[in-house]
Amino acid sequence: MGAVTGTEGLRVPRMLYADDLTVTANDPVQLQKMLRRTLESCAARKGLTVNVQKSYIVIFNAYRNSAVPVFRLYNQA
Repeated sequence: MGAVTGTEGLRVPRMLYADDLTVTANDPVQLQKMLRRTLESCAARKGLTVNVQKSYIVIFNAYRNSAVPVFRLYNQA
């Protein structure tokens, strides 16, 4: 899992800086799975919640006029 890089076989699933987390993927289905596994489960183990009002989805390299996928966290859109 994770976004493909320019190096064969190297993927970057997440990046951390201070209290920020970036989850990366090349496929919307893969990203949804990572959101559920990484964010929901890790936050639950630590007793934390993700503030969905302060969270963003950024899509790079999308095809023009392609449908924007909907991602859910804690069963919210």
